Amino acid sequence: MKKLYRWCASILILCMAMTGAGCAQGKKVEDYKNHLYFINAKEMSLEKVGYTLEGTEAVEEADEMMEQLLHVPDGAKYYSAVPEGVKVNEIKLQGKILKLDFSKKYQKMSASQEVLMKEALVLSFTQINGIDGVEFWVDGKPLQKKNGSIQGIMYADDFVQSSGADIHTYQQKELVLYFGDSSGKKLVKEKVNVRYNSNMSLEKLILERLIKGPSGKSEKKILPSEMRILGVSVKDGICYVNLDQTFLDSVYEVEPAVTIYSIVNSIIDNGTAAQVQISVNGQTNEKFQGSISLEKPLARNENIMEEEEK
Repeated sequence: MKKLYRWCASILILCMAMTGAGCAQGKKVEDYKNHLYFINAKEMSLEKVGYTLEGTEAVEEADEMMEQLLHVPDGAKYYSAVPEGVKVNEIKLQGKILKLDFSKKYQKMSASQEVLMKEALVLSFTQINGIDGVEFWVDGKPLQKKNGSIQGIMYADDFVQSSGADIHTYQQKELVLYFGDSSGKKLVKEKVNVRYNSNMSLEKLILERLIKGPSGKSEKKILPSEMRILGVSVKDGICYVNLDQTFLDSVYEVEPAVTIYSIVNSIIDNGTAAQVQISVNGQTNEKFQGSISLEKPLARNENIMEEEEK
C-alpha cells in the first residue's frame, strides 16, 4: 500500500514540476487540501506549495509527506528544507506527536537552516489529522538546545507565519515580566531587553523568559525549569497557553496566585491579548494548587502587585 501512495505521489510531483503547484492549470495554492513547505530560492523564507495527500491514516500520510518534502522536482524554484546529507532515520507517530529522528549530520546545519527546517516540517506535518506536534531527535536522542535543555515538542503555533518573512529578521523589545517578591505573596516587576527572531511568537518568548527566572536575587522564580510549553496561540483577544503536567505537579516557593498572575500579567502587559486561558495537556478542568480554577480565561490582576506598582 505504501508503494502505491509513493507511486501516486511521484506522479503528482511531476505535475507540480510542470505547473508549479499541481496538475490543474490555474489552480491556486489555497485550493489544495494540504500544503508542502519548502525553502525559497533566496534561502531566507518558506515557499508554500499546494498538494493533496493520498493516504487515509496519519502514519501513511506522514510517510507520503516526508517523501514529497525530500524530493523536489527538477526546475523548481525552491529547495527541500532538509539539507542534503541529513538522513531521516525514523518517522514514528506516538499518540498525536510525530517523532522525526535524523542522522548526526543534522548537527552540522547553520542556525538559520535549522530554524527554517523546523518551521517547514512542523507546518507541513501538523496539517495531518491526528498529528498535533512534532518532536525532533538526532541519532536516537532527543534534540537539545545550545544550553543543553531538550527542545521538546513543537507546534504550528510556535511559528509566526508571515509570508515572505526574512528568517534573519530580529526584533528588539523591552519586556515587562513579573516574578515573586521575597515573601512569595506579591508580584514584582522586572524589565528585560530581549533580541529575538521575528519568526517566534512573542507570547512564547515571554513564557520562556518566565521559566528562565528573574535576574535579581531577591525575586523568586515562579515556574519550574523542567516545565514544557506545549502550545501558545492568540485568538479573539485571548492568549491560549498549554503547559505540561509539570505545571501542576511542581512544588512552588510562591503562593498559587503569584504563579498564575505572573503568567497572565506578563502576557497581557506585553502583547495584544486581554485575557489568558491556561490549560494543562489541553485540559482546563483543573485547579492549580487546589485553589485557582483554570476553567475560564483570566484577566490582569492589579491587586497582587506590589503597592508601588499599582
